[in-house]
Amino acid sequence: MSVLLSCIFSVISHDLQRCQAVIVDRCSTVKLQVNTSLIEPFEAHMNHLCQFVGDSEHCEDNDSAVADRCLKAISYRSVDSLDLVKYYSAVDARCAYLQQRSNNCV
Repeated sequence: MSVLLSCIFSVISHDLQRCQAVIVDRCSTVKLQVNTSLIEPFEAHMNHLCQFVGDSEHCEDNDSAVADRCLKAISYRSVDSLDLVKYYSAVDARCAYLQQRSNNCV
């Protein structure tokens, strides 16, 4: 089962030959491995914020320092100029709305 994910992380490494990147959340230091085969040539700028959209999948070739799930990226964009406070506020508001809507449907 795949799950569509969208996340904003900082790129800390990129291996063009293996089509893999490792990204990290600046606040929690959570790392995630990204399969970049569908978005190559991926111009990774180290420590810049990027938004990735893709499917969560089991990692075949996993780095032991990274979780057993990885993101197979289908899209990415630089979000260095994004106001993250407003972005996360909007995400929280949407989640609250969807939660309230699902509770009303029961």
